[in-house]
Amino acid sequence: MLINVAIHYPADQARNSEDIADALNYRTITKAIIRHVEDNRFALLEKLTQDVLDIVKQHPWVTYAEVEIDKLLALRYADSVSMTMSYRREG
Repeated sequence: MLINVAIHYPADQARNSEDIADALNYRTITKAIIRHVEDNRFALLEKLTQDVLDIVKQHPWVTYAEVEIDKLLALRYADSVSMTMSYRREG
């Protein structure tokens, strides 16, 4: 399995700073995703993709996120099958 997450947030402060507090802490998000995947079993790629997206969008700074999960060697003659879902914060 391969999980790709694209996260958008207002990074204006982080672009002009060397202070880690000005940036979104993606390590915290990544650890939560890893813990969730390791502690659960998933029959459907759709469910896992939605769960990962739900973890990412919990962070209040996230304005947009896209999650793509590839299930490697899921089909004969294909490298992988993937599911992609996205989220955009309203308002």
